[in-house]
Amino acid sequence: MRIAVNGCTGRIGALLCRALMREETSGGNTLAGGVSRHRPPCIDFAWAERLSGLPECDAVADFSSRECTKDVLSFCLSRRLPLLIGTTGQTEEELSDIRRAAGRIPVFLSPNLSLGMAALTEYAYAAARLFPEGDIAVTEAHRKGKADAPSGSARALCERLRDAGRDEIPVYSLRLGNMPGEHIFTLTTGYETLMIIHRAEGREVFSAGAIRALNFLSGRAPGLYGMDDLIGR
Repeated sequence: MRIAVNGCTGRIGALLCRALMREETSGGNTLAGGVSRHRPPCIDFAWAERLSGLPECDAVADFSSRECTKDVLSFCLSRRLPLLIGTTGQTEEELSDIRRAAGRIPVFLSPNLSLGMAALTEYAYAAARLFPEGDIAVTEAHRKGKADAPSGSARALCERLRDAGRDEIPVYSLRLGNMPGEHIFTLTTGYETLMIIHRAEGREVFSAGAIRALNFLSGRAPGLYGMDDLIGR
């Protein structure tokens, strides 16, 4: 597929562009071009300030910001293009827009595209069900300056834990240095303690996950998809 990357100058968007330009990391895809408000320095791919200014593409990966949600949805709906949304912090109105769009095009929405984080979520869910009397908490740490706290990944983890009957879950957020991301699930019964840790050693894990998600979207029927679908839960 020819992939357009919205937010090509962001941390993950830039990594995804580079991955798509290398045969060994592209997953069989190519880079149609990148979109950002300001021209990236030293680029060797098609660039535009808006998605409509790019060459033809087969799918869009959005790593810009939640404020761009409506514009990206409008572009993809007008062209019936699959859309990967890797931004976080959407309002309820924006999430409703995403759900409506998913009735017409395939949309993959995930605050964290790491398969390891998906595994942590499922292990934490199993533990919460196995020890219903245990106290649980979530701790997350990201780079200084990250806009949302708790992280979208921590909120998604808590949503999954609510499926195990846990409604009130304390979440502790840290913003330190340039950390790519760490999430810790802790459960204690008073007799034993279980901790499950996922640590992103580099942001490449997210661009690799984005390519997996884009390949998953290829040929899919309209619908709202996420990491649960990717891992086959």
